[in-house]
Amino acid sequence: MSDARRKLLPASAAGGNDARVHHADAKAESTRLFVALPLPRAATERLALEIGELRRIGADVRWTDPRQAHVTLAFLGAVAVDRLEPLRAALRAVSWPLPIALALHGLGRFPARGPARVIWAGFADVPGGSALAALRELAARLARTLAPFKEPRATRPFHPHVTLGRVRGPHRLWELEASLAQRAAGMSLTLEPIDQVVLYASELTRDGARYAVVQTLPSTEPSGPA
Repeated sequence: MSDARRKLLPASAAGGNDARVHHADAKAESTRLFVALPLPRAATERLALEIGELRRIGADVRWTDPRQAHVTLAFLGAVAVDRLEPLRAALRAVSWPLPIALALHGLGRFPARGPARVIWAGFADVPGGSALAALRELAARLARTLAPFKEPRATRPFHPHVTLGRVRGPHRLWELEASLAQRAAGMSLTLEPIDQVVLYASELTRDGARYAVVQTLPSTEPSGPA
């Protein structure tokens, strides 16, 4: 059965190598998609601690569920369901520089100046590694490969990070930014090598985004027609 006809699950139910979903509404015309690195449990547990401490400040922020933590490599936006199989085939043809060895490193906000809109945790290379350069190369390659499938407005500059929260208003924002500056240097954790990339489907709800795994890569699926 084509994954284009499968329904989204909450991210907590979408773990594993290829978490699949049930029948989707046959009338659905498109699905919001993005390609990302999933993060290992040690990372999500550390991010949960950071979010918990930052949440105590009481700033007007919609904090993410750390179980959904990921590093976005390519955001496609809404993709027509009849384009999903060609997209999956294009992804199977990509050469993936895996495994990727990274370390969580630092905290920050977007944009760098003016009112903060996004709170993030950053990444660094492990000693002797060059994973960040490889990720930037991969993101540029994906931008070219996936251009035929992307919404024109879906193009975003690549900055390796994981989103911790999205600012909704100015309440206690200055305290939050001061805490980020104080905690940034202590945010450092070497991660287990990441050995897969995931094509995710995203559904926006009142409680935030829900993600479902559409495809894991490298894929064991045949590259040609079944």
